[in-house]
Amino acid sequence: MKNFIIAFLICHIAATARSDSENNWSEASPDKTLLATIRRLHADEDEKYPGLLRVTVFRRAPDGTPGQKLASTDIGGRILQVAHWSPDSQFFLFTTSLSGGAHGGWHYTPFLYCAADQSFRSGLEEVVGNVLASEFGFESPDLAVLTLQDGDAPGAEEMPSKQVKVSLSKILPKLEREGSEETVPTEKGKDLKSEAGTVKTQITFVNRSKQPVKVYWLGYKGERVLYKTLKASESYTQDTFMTHPWLITDLHHNTWDVYMPTVQPRTVIIMGPKKR
Repeated sequence: MKNFIIAFLICHIAATARSDSENNWSEASPDKTLLATIRRLHADEDEKYPGLLRVTVFRRAPDGTPGQKLASTDIGGRILQVAHWSPDSQFFLFTTSLSGGAHGGWHYTPFLYCAADQSFRSGLEEVVGNVLASEFGFESPDLAVLTLQDGDAPGAEEMPSKQVKVSLSKILPKLEREGSEETVPTEKGKDLKSEAGTVKTQITFVNRSKQPVKVYWLGYKGERVLYKTLKASESYTQDTFMTHPWLITDLHHNTWDVYMPTVQPRTVIIMGPKKR
């Protein structure tokens, strides 16, 4: 019976969402006061790095169109899977997968918008565990029904999973804020940012520190765009251009260092904050 209710909720919520193509998606909150939109940007749009998801929340106008913009964030290197509002209209939750189809494609990284403080949050998997299914349901008022990795289950060919109800309001204080517009100054006092690039290359980050770190692309205006959170001992390879800087911070957004790609694929060993 519980599975039937969850399936019904998923179908009911999905019926309220609209997608005019694979690149544009929108959904109104249940109380019809807010409107969330998600656009997938490509290389020729807004001079942004290809593969960005731009998530924006608006006040919903009486005719259903976007009104005042309340918050927006860019998420790099990911593809939208499923997105829904909570029944109380206080949270907007969406799952994503890596656009390259590799390096962690076995789970679906979720992101969250909180209407109370108009913030985007990440790090949900660090709190509740890896999300193994892109689909999820909701129970009133803000219980997200997620399929998580069952670390206590015995080994099997398929990864063991379990359904867990997560109160978004209770875990919110543990989640990291996203969408920082802080720019990174160079030694000469100018803001470091990406320049239009034509030479493609790769950069690999290896986290040899004893704590998680965040990997940001610095956009064309110097804005931080989160691409990856690396746990200790994890590594990650990113396609990029020679003129695109990459920023490493701790989980509290403190800058550790900035790295520039090279003609040949570069490997960066992250040990800790750069000594100044």
